[in-house]
Amino acid sequence: IVVAILAALPWIGVWPLLLHERSPQLFEEWLVTQNFGRFFGTVRLGPESDHTFYVKNVAWIAWPAFPLAAWTVWTAFRGYMGGFSRPGLPLPLLFFGIVLVVLSFAADARMVYALPLLLPLCLLGSASVDVLPRGASSALDWFGILTFGLGAILAWLAWVALYAHWPLALYEYLLRFRPAATALPFEWLPFSLAAFFSLVW
Repeated sequence: IVVAILAALPWIGVWPLLLHERSPQLFEEWLVTQNFGRFFGTVRLGPESDHTFYVKNVAWIAWPAFPLAAWTVWTAFRGYMGGFSRPGLPLPLLFFGIVLVVLSFAADARMVYALPLLLPLCLLGSASVDVLPRGASSALDWFGILTFGLGAILAWLAWVALYAHWPLALYEYLLRFRPAATALPFEWLPFSLAAFFSLVW
């Protein structure tokens, strides 16, 4: 742990030092207001947090990694494949527990703060993919195909709407998220790469 901290310190320190050098006011806003202020509740930037917010919402914030991670923990609890002593389990479990406890004590709860929970849950979930029951594995496969396939279709539909101005309702809806003066020039190389990778996938 000491070696890891010493190795990480220069990289962790670079961005804050550069920010402080460029703008001490922004540095104070970032460190004092947005970090310590939100955590301890000394600034009033939003509604007061329910300390069980992350516990209540982690299942859908981390979907579909959460059920896979839960399955990994359940199989380890039952002593399958070496139990909790199996490599790859103790560190993500410890990291998840520490982050969850620290976030739960914070005075301000926001979805974006839950992002660090995704890393250990994904690591735990990946450990159970090979040992899932056949039905659960098939359901997960179909869920992935349908969800991300639908996402890809919607992304292409949004792209077509922005260039062709059709369907009109979608085009007008998407315009709300673009700066008014921004034009979208058509470029063959990004279009060809996007189409190629979509088709391959």
